[in-house]
Amino acid sequence: DVTGVEIAGALKNVLAIAAGIVEGMNLGNNCMAALVAQGCSEIRWLATK
Repeated sequence: DVTGVEIAGALKNVLAIAAGIVEGMNLGNNCMAALVAQGCSEIRWLATK
């Protein structure tokens, strides 16, 4: 539905900012992978609610 797409679109920007922070702090690939995996999971959960 339209609302779910709008929510997912907004939250992906938050995830991108968090990914930039992880990259800037040189936390490594494992941290980035965990962030993206958990972030995508939560975005999908919120968008389908």
